[in-house]
Amino acid sequence: MNQLKKLRHLIPEDMIIPLLWVLIINCIGYFCTDFLTKNMRHYDLSLPIDHKIPMIPWTVAIYFGCYLYWVANYLLACRQEKEEAYRFLSAEVTNRIICTLFFIFLPTFIPREEIVGNGFFSNVMAFLYQVDKGVNLFPSLHCLMSWSCILAVWKNPKIPKWYKGFSVVMTLAVFVAVLTTRQHYVVDILAGVAISQACYILVRCIGFDAAFRKHCVKVYEKIVGLR
Repeated sequence: MNQLKKLRHLIPEDMIIPLLWVLIINCIGYFCTDFLTKNMRHYDLSLPIDHKIPMIPWTVAIYFGCYLYWVANYLLACRQEKEEAYRFLSAEVTNRIICTLFFIFLPTFIPREEIVGNGFFSNVMAFLYQVDKGVNLFPSLHCLMSWSCILAVWKNPKIPKWYKGFSVVMTLAVFVAVLTTRQHYVVDILAGVAISQACYILVRCIGFDAAFRKHCVKVYEKIVGLR
């Protein structure tokens, strides 16, 4: 019971449904599309500049550490004014659907390089390569979500300027890390940023944020009614 109260303190109860939608579609897009595309041709979207970027093993700390950054900013997004919170989360649902379509109809891959050295970060890199198949690159979910983290806090007057600045720096660091860990190409970053930003604008223009809010509130009220 105490854990439930702590969860409600972190996440407004009526925000759990929209967050679950984002999580479900994210998991379908990332984990299930590989099964659909395993026998399809996968494309290498590298540019000449990608082959000039060195591998820097210690940046894997940023690659994994940004998960905490995502959690923090998504929680902050849920705790802002409802209109803006639903705009953000409806945009996240939309951009995950678009990503899923790209993963299905434009399968991509990145060739794995030999990891030189036997230090701590080299071993973490080796672990990353074991658990990640190097597919579903375009667009980069790492970069899309990190850019979304800027959108999550940028218009919130309650967020201090220093944290908004930190979000920009952290997002740029993620962009570098996905390249220096050989997890993505430059075009993956650009696509992730473009899709995140476009969906944030689009949902307001077409009214999807309001429709998504209406759906989530309806589901929440039904759940509350069953208690």
